[in-house]
Amino acid sequence: MSDKKDPNPTRDRVGVNAVEAIVLKEFGWLFREQAISDYGIDAHIEEVDSNNRPTGKLVALQIKSGPSFFKKRGADYVFYGEPRHLNYWTNHSLPVFIVLHNPETGEVLWQKVDRNLIEQTDKAWLLTIPSGNVFDRNAKQFFAKEVAATPEAQRRLLLATHLEFIRRYRIEKEIFFEINYWVNKSLNIREVGVYFGDPHKDNFDFKFPYWAGALLNFRIHDRLLSLARLRAFGNRRGARRGSRRSYFEGMGEHAWRRLR
Repeated sequence: MSDKKDPNPTRDRVGVNAVEAIVLKEFGWLFREQAISDYGIDAHIEEVDSNNRPTGKLVALQIKSGPSFFKKRGADYVFYGEPRHLNYWTNHSLPVFIVLHNPETGEVLWQKVDRNLIEQTDKAWLLTIPSGNVFDRNAKQFFAKEVAATPEAQRRLLLATHLEFIRRYRIEKEIFFEINYWVNKSLNIREVGVYFGDPHKDNFDFKFPYWAGALLNFRIHDRLLSLARLRAFGNRRGARRGSRRSYFEGMGEHAWRRLR
């Protein structure tokens, strides 16, 4: 009698359930498993807006569960696929993402199926899946923009996300910066907020999720000075340079300094 184990019938089910839980709890989106997994489309996920309304914007998922799919290459992983699947996925009406689930560690990784990321082999193709592409709430922005997690794609996403701020920065007459500084933390600087016109608003107009240690404080000051000078130079309407407000959270002090 052979000692070879039969395939685990619950493995795929565990993977689908794990991905569904992340989509529902961390994305806050809808998850629709496909009853017939034609050519490897296991589920559709639908974006939900801030009013909890489905947007009709769908993404297709190919879910692979099992430690055997986590094939290391350097610090990352590679997924090997068949030519028929690649042609189908890259010509699909929906963007298609590969999601890997390791039931032994609970790790879940992702990458978009994009021909620009594909490496051809003699008999198949492979797709690099960075170890940092963790399928969690931080990945939501990439699925919303339907882009791959490459440095170039991240730069495009960052530009698209900040484009409105860049345009407004050029036309506003006065800009104020607020640095949140925590005296009892190793990373003292926790974020930089931007106010357009009125620095006494309840909320920032824009916020940089920037954390840094105290030694980088002077570098941030120099950056803000450079921004003010660049803006003053680039704005032909002669707008005044902005201000920076430093808020020392732990001491309860407010300090205002005019950028010169």
